[in-house]
Amino acid sequence: MLCVEPIISTPSRILPQSLAGALLTGFAVFSISSEPMRRHGFPTELGWSKLNSNGSFVHNIGIAGGGGLIQNSVGDWIMGYARNIGSTSSEVAELWALGDGLTLCHQLQLMAVEVELDAKLIVNAITNNSCCHNALSPLIDDCRKLLSQLPQVKVLHCYLEANFCADALAKKGTSLEQDFILYPLPPTHVIPLSSQADELRPPPMNQLQMNSDHLPPSSHRFPASASESRSFEDSNPIPLSQVRFLYNS
Repeated sequence: MLCVEPIISTPSRILPQSLAGALLTGFAVFSISSEPMRRHGFPTELGWSKLNSNGSFVHNIGIAGGGGLIQNSVGDWIMGYARNIGSTSSEVAELWALGDGLTLCHQLQLMAVEVELDAKLIVNAITNNSCCHNALSPLIDDCRKLLSQLPQVKVLHCYLEANFCADALAKKGTSLEQDFILYPLPPTHVIPLSSQADELRPPPMNQLQMNSDHLPPSSHRFPASASESRSFEDSNPIPLSQVRFLYNS
């Protein structure tokens, strides 16, 4: 088992001062790309990171989960996560998963993030101020705020098959005993046995040593973890020759 220190939510957040004007005027620094839905690939610009998130709902038991992963521009695994959300709708699960991922992006101090979602309804809701979803409005507003606080961000709609790994993590969330879990390394349940899978690069060594002392604080309705340390299952290092991974595309 690999244990890391928890990420604790606090009443303050470190934000770039240059964004103050954008927040006051309501200017949106995120947008829907005019490009077609993605099938394969990573952010083309050096220095960009990619966040893929998804929600999952098990109809026969009425339990929802969320999850996602963050990678850098060349496909290195930065961090994965999963959450047991409980009894709720699939739309709420999608928004919780997105909020968790955006919170991690802030805590990791990522400056340029490309967000990919396979739920077009959610993409439209968070990027179109004219959309009206009364029941979802608090979560939508939180996601919009988190997006606006990133210096550079894009929100893209991708195919479901392009969101394979985030979907697997979201499904894992429905069966978690914990509320929330982080994966510093790719867990075995998202490593597909497929001849089409690509090789996953291991995360940088300093990423594996991450703890709460290296992260800025966060405060919003998507807590990154509980107040105690967690053990991350399936996070033991795997020999590189055995690590296979279906890149989100």
